[in-house]
Amino acid sequence: MAHLKKILCLMVAALVIMSTGMLPVKTGQAYAAASGVPGTPSLSHNNWDNDGNYTIAMNLWWGNNGTSWKLYENDQPIYESNLTDNTPNQQTAEKSFNGKSEGIYTYKCELVNSYGKTVSSVITVTVQGVANTPTPVTTSTPTPTGTNFPTDTPTQTSTSTTGPATITPTPTPTTGSLTTVCTWKDNKKCAYTPTYDDTFLIGSQEKVEVLHKKYGVKGTIFWNTGDAYDSRWPRLKMILDEGYLDIGAHTVNHPDLTQKTEQEIEYELSNSKRILEEKTGFKCETMAYPYFEHNSKVQQIAAKYYISARGGGMKEGALLESTNPENFYALKSYINLGVGGNNGPQSTLEMMNGWLDDAIRQGAWMIVTNHGVDGEGWEPSPLDKMDKHYAYVQTKNADVWSEGMAEVTKYIKERQSAAVSTVSASDEQTVISLSDTLDNAVFDYPLTLKTKVDSSWNSVTVTQGNITSTKLAAVEGTEKFIYYDAIPDKGQITIHKVN
Repeated sequence: MAHLKKILCLMVAALVIMSTGMLPVKTGQAYAAASGVPGTPSLSHNNWDNDGNYTIAMNLWWGNNGTSWKLYENDQPIYESNLTDNTPNQQTAEKSFNGKSEGIYTYKCELVNSYGKTVSSVITVTVQGVANTPTPVTTSTPTPTGTNFPTDTPTQTSTSTTGPATITPTPTPTTGSLTTVCTWKDNKKCAYTPTYDDTFLIGSQEKVEVLHKKYGVKGTIFWNTGDAYDSRWPRLKMILDEGYLDIGAHTVNHPDLTQKTEQEIEYELSNSKRILEEKTGFKCETMAYPYFEHNSKVQQIAAKYYISARGGGMKEGALLESTNPENFYALKSYINLGVGGNNGPQSTLEMMNGWLDDAIRQGAWMIVTNHGVDGEGWEPSPLDKMDKHYAYVQTKNADVWSEGMAEVTKYIKERQSAAVSTVSASDEQTVISLSDTLDNAVFDYPLTLKTKVDSSWNSVTVTQGNITSTKLAAVEGTEKFIYYDAIPDKGQITIHKVN
């Protein structure tokens, strides 16, 4: 039945895409042939129920098309087919799988034409037969992620002062629990962070803040402090006080940091953080690179002051960020082009909503770079388009966790470094230990845990420190689970049976 539902969903999606013009429809017009290597494709999948029947979809939203594509599974080529070059329009292809065995599969693809080839980012598909399974952390050697310092290669090194922790495997309780950390907050399917660049666009930021409040969407503003006149600071403070947008740095003077000396980069990154925190009273923990330009030297310095930094567009080789970013100082993002032209095709409402749908299917982190609205700033979007997009985001609330870039970064790094175990268990209560190797003064964001409980438990109280909440057990198949939030290193968690 699940397989039939997927087929029907794909058929409906295809009809919707054709009707909205997202795919090129041949009507006799001539298309220009590619004039260079293909644009970078992105992959997504629809294996939301983890049952082994799914489709891998390749998408190129715009740019030079390919004439063929090759799909790799676990680094081995498994499929190849020819494509029609409809440059510069969108190009798509699919490969379906049925009855895959339990396991973890990685996929990437090559898009090829006569000028060369491009390679997508890697996506992961887990086949377990259980829908929406959180990431287990009861392993013996977690990946340390105190701060990932980037290099010119994808390899990351940890500078955690405490080093990796050794996690004791969860013992089997008499009446008990197996606890995992959910991939995303509240066990949502994906994360979404809309961002807004540039100080002089305070008027636009005030307009979009109203939309964030209207639809309950959270995000991040990136300011370059050199453009912040005295009259702008109170307006920014009012936006931040509402709680829907947090603050990140965009340097002092908005330079291309790759053209600056190490001393100049230090000045731009350290002072923008200091000024923003002094003027607003809010922590500034992330940044966005002006013009999306950065290199290993810039990233190394950024890592001294921030927990993550955003690049943008095809400079990062992909558009959706994974559940476990390779480089927290070169985070990927879509760029919302309100006008289009020399910078690329205009980002339509259908395209932006499609990006979100891809993030849900892939279980990814979607970051979008915005600038102005209503004619103000670089590539301004119509406010009506943004209103309709955030209205669409609200309809996906069951699947989408929208939050600022700092908060999502903290969640991922804490999840990656988390050590969870069962301290004790009885017929009446279970006690859980949750810790990590990170700096507790910075990494204090609550993780969502999922604990298996006895079938006789219908409701529970969950207590950590002096905070207690009541939760109802969720029935999944023949088993019961409790979902709740807890902060690493803030004391043991006691789950007590109520009924």
